[in-house]
Amino acid sequence: MLVPRMFEMNENPTPIPRGRNLWELELLISGALIFGLFQSLSTIDSAMWGVEPHLDRESFLLAFLFYYYFKLIVYTLTTTFLIHIASRAYWVGLLGLNRVFPGGVHWKGVRTSRTSKAFQKSRLPKLSDLTKQADRFCSLIFSFAFLIIFMFGVSLAYVALIGGGGLLVRTLLLPELSMGAVLGVALVAMTLPAVMTPLIARLSDRFPRSRFLKKLARTLMGLMSRLYLLRMTGAISYTFLSRVKRGLIYPVFLLSFFFSVGLFMVKDGLMRDGSMPFDDYLVSAPDRSEFQVLPEHYRSQRGELHLLRTPYIQSDVIEGPYVKLFLPYSPRHHNDAVKEFCPGEDQALPPRGTDPEREREAARQAVVCLGKLYRVRLDEVPLKPDYSLSNDARTGQLGLIAYLPTAELSPGRHLLHITRLWAPEELKTQREEATDRGEPLAEEMVGREYWIPFWFGGNNHPSFRPGGTR
Repeated sequence: MLVPRMFEMNENPTPIPRGRNLWELELLISGALIFGLFQSLSTIDSAMWGVEPHLDRESFLLAFLFYYYFKLIVYTLTTTFLIHIASRAYWVGLLGLNRVFPGGVHWKGVRTSRTSKAFQKSRLPKLSDLTKQADRFCSLIFSFAFLIIFMFGVSLAYVALIGGGGLLVRTLLLPELSMGAVLGVALVAMTLPAVMTPLIARLSDRFPRSRFLKKLARTLMGLMSRLYLLRMTGAISYTFLSRVKRGLIYPVFLLSFFFSVGLFMVKDGLMRDGSMPFDDYLVSAPDRSEFQVLPEHYRSQRGELHLLRTPYIQSDVIEGPYVKLFLPYSPRHHNDAVKEFCPGEDQALPPRGTDPEREREAARQAVVCLGKLYRVRLDEVPLKPDYSLSNDARTGQLGLIAYLPTAELSPGRHLLHITRLWAPEELKTQREEATDRGEPLAEEMVGREYWIPFWFGGNNHPSFRPGGTR
């Protein structure tokens, strides 16, 4: 590992105050942060996907943006400090080698041609110089990491301020307000000063007699200084811009940014939804078919999959008198269908703070409404389950619960076929996406389908009680 001489080094740097060595502080901070950052990834995921089932499309957009920013910050910090730790290990190796062999390369002991020896001698740096460059590189990358994080943090703060205000206005005053438009305003508010200030400053230089341009430039520079907290980050950024070789700092910054974005897209996007599988199977079942037994459909096997918005039953092996079926209600995916299938209702959930009779009636209407979102078949026989409102025990997500009797089921394999119906606009979108992918359209393309196979153990279980029908 050779550290390129890409920085203008000061041979007489300002002495560091006495006390703990700088490299010891760097290693202490890097080690602690790497440990904490690795632990924080699962916490961020759990927080996001635990809140997601309760949000509609507009609120989810704001929550996902926060999730995206936090993941970028964690990925950037983790990658940078891993590079820092590796570089410090390289520096320690150079330091030890330089202490054992202070003179570095003993060229008389190198057995090679004179041409090769002369070439290598002119190119290779001294061991002591390489050690100093590695030391300075580690200190610089440490500061560079926090410069990037400050930039992410400032933009996150303004997104939180404007997005949170937009969400409050949407909740209290304008229910139809688009959060996409609010976040677009936030983006313009963050980038406009950074774009306009240099242009106005150059115009002020070009027309030095214009007091208006000069005053406008100073006003914009003051505004940008406050918006981007330049009193905290300006010294770091301008040090890099003035000391690092021209044409290098911007590519390094863009590479760091796009690396974090790419890592997020691959790890939290493509790999999460299965679009980029890492396997070599020549034979596999179609995605979500009756030939698959998926852990997400069984309460006893879900684990972290409890964050998925899929129907589930208690287990793949049923040994009791009922199959306990939970059908989730996701505002982001189901609100359009609720508005379509339940016209004239202001809300599908019971209103709070009303008298008990009205609450019971509202709950009954909610059950009827949400029951219209699903079709349930058992061994392809249509069912009309007796639904009740319920909440998932882990996520608190609202949904319907039904207890399907097993008295008339024979021992062996059975199949629950569940269709989550699409609203007309959603159905139109799904058909267009299928056509774009070149997939054949089913004769009855009405919604998202789930197949949940299970095995019934018969009536020998102590908890079994005969009676009831399907």
